[in-house]
Amino acid sequence: MNYFKKILFFIMIAGLSFSNIQAKIPSKPHKEIVNISLSNIEIKKLIELYSKIEKKNILLPEQIIGKISFISSSPIYKSEIFDILLNVLDTKGYTLVQDGRFLKVVRVSDAIRNNLKVYKPKDYINPYGEMITKQIVLKNIPIDIVASKIRQFLSKTGRLVTIRGNNTILISDYPKNIETIQKIVTLIEKNREKAVDIFKIKHAKLGDIYSQAVEISKNVFNQSIPYDKIVILQNKELNSLMLIGLKQNIEKLKNELKKLDKVKVKKEEITKIITLKNADAKSAFTTLSQIIAKRKYKNSADKPNIAYSKEINAIILIGKLEAIEPLEKILKEFDKEKYQVYVQARIIEISDTKAKQIGIKYGLAGGGVSSSSLLTFSSDFGANAINLPSSIASSIINTNNISSNLAIGAAISFLQKNGASKTISNPSILCVNNIESSIYVGKNKSFLVGQTTNSNGTTVNYQREDIGLTLKVRPRVASNDKVTLQVSTILENVDKSDTTVNSDRPTTTKQEVKTQVIVTNGESIVIGGLLQNTSSTNTQKIPLLGDIPVLGGLFRHKETSFDKKSIVIILTPYIIAKSSSLEKMQQFLSIYGKVQENYNKKIFAKIEKKSKKNESKIQKNKDINFDNVVDNN
Repeated sequence: MNYFKKILFFIMIAGLSFSNIQAKIPSKPHKEIVNISLSNIEIKKLIELYSKIEKKNILLPEQIIGKISFISSSPIYKSEIFDILLNVLDTKGYTLVQDGRFLKVVRVSDAIRNNLKVYKPKDYINPYGEMITKQIVLKNIPIDIVASKIRQFLSKTGRLVTIRGNNTILISDYPKNIETIQKIVTLIEKNREKAVDIFKIKHAKLGDIYSQAVEISKNVFNQSIPYDKIVILQNKELNSLMLIGLKQNIEKLKNELKKLDKVKVKKEEITKIITLKNADAKSAFTTLSQIIAKRKYKNSADKPNIAYSKEINAIILIGKLEAIEPLEKILKEFDKEKYQVYVQARIIEISDTKAKQIGIKYGLAGGGVSSSSLLTFSSDFGANAINLPSSIASSIINTNNISSNLAIGAAISFLQKNGASKTISNPSILCVNNIESSIYVGKNKSFLVGQTTNSNGTTVNYQREDIGLTLKVRPRVASNDKVTLQVSTILENVDKSDTTVNSDRPTTTKQEVKTQVIVTNGESIVIGGLLQNTSSTNTQKIPLLGDIPVLGGLFRHKETSFDKKSIVIILTPYIIAKSSSLEKMQQFLSIYGKVQENYNKKIFAKIEKKSKKNESKIQKNKDINFDNVVDNN
């Protein structure tokens, strides 16, 4: 009797009936138990035995040489015979794979290339079976992290493939190995399932708790592991924090936050760095230091410390929150965007003699050199000759100021046109509220200050000095429509009338005007009082005879004329509440310049026409008087 008959006889003795065994591998493990003992049986015979038991066709492409023994001291499940066969084949480098309706013995290294059956994530897997491929989809954790942890649970011939696009792992291995891996993945996924929780703040400030929660999260939880991080969001309406992350991490963070909220952050010493956007940090530091010095604190330890950083223009406050909060409010007001004042200046030199001549010629009111005379003179140019365009209406400045400014501008242009004035400079300056700004127009001259004589010769020392006009303006905005201008004007010049000194040691003159005025936005003010007395000599002679040597003096006549000139400064301030309004102001000034030109043309034409009528009337009166004289004779 061969080995096969002996084994079959042994199984029958044990009461095992194979009449109900299905032709395919069962979907669930059999519960029948058998007593089996195999001694020195050939591997091929074991394959034949399993084929008979399960009534399954098995393809054996090549001969497998070897014998095995299986000694059982206790009964086993009938389905476990398949595991015995797989283990025996595995020792020889072979395994079983499903190929249609039959099983096939293949080399382990080639098993995954033999169209293994693919199971979806929710499909049931018979733990007793040949190699298969199972799909595992991850929800809460990256596949690379899971793959690195489960590779060690694969058999030596198992394979694992990751698909990052849909966070999926494909595993080709024996069902029992895959079942073990599936359990591990499920456990990891469960521990990494993210949750959303709301932490309600009762005592502390939302911003303070939020900043501390972020710091705790960064230092306690590994930020290099994405699923370990906690996302923290503020909800100002509910005065709470929204925490998103692993449940165990959220609970840990909430425990720490409860401690902070319970002890009230206000009692703790904190440090705040407040970067200033508009104010100067040093100036703010000086102001706050004075406030802190004058305040009384119950405990000297409650007195906050203050410092400033010039590099980042920031104030640093250190102390308890209740002591720092009032200082923060002061800083907030201190750091508001400051008003700016755009000051247009026009520096003009007016000849008193020529201005009066123009006034007489055109029948105008004076036209003298003082500021009041100039304003009187400009009243003749305020006839509202044109309508102002809506583009420069009261959205920028008051319309009445525009009319007044046009009249002054026309008066100055008329004087300049007729040679009675000249513009020295038209500077403009953008001033920050309550900060002094200055304009200088002049020259830098050398003056002899001394000389030293020694054996090597004479050394002459010169010193350079500014000679000209210095204008200093400090604006202080009282409202959106009023500005106080503190003006200082200094005029320095060389006194040419002093002929008693050398040219390299001239006498200099200095005239200074200081004033403070309250001006409406866009209103022009005229500052005068800087006078210069000048003289010029003109020689009149008879042609040819006046050029004869010695005797020519009889035919020449020298005439010295004296004139009084005044430096008049016209300032027009424009209040700029916000930096964004500066571009609008520049557009306004561009349009205003064109309006001034048009205004000048119409007003000049009107004055010229009026002047010609006056001349015609005067001439007519002369003719009438002459006729009367003739008739009387």
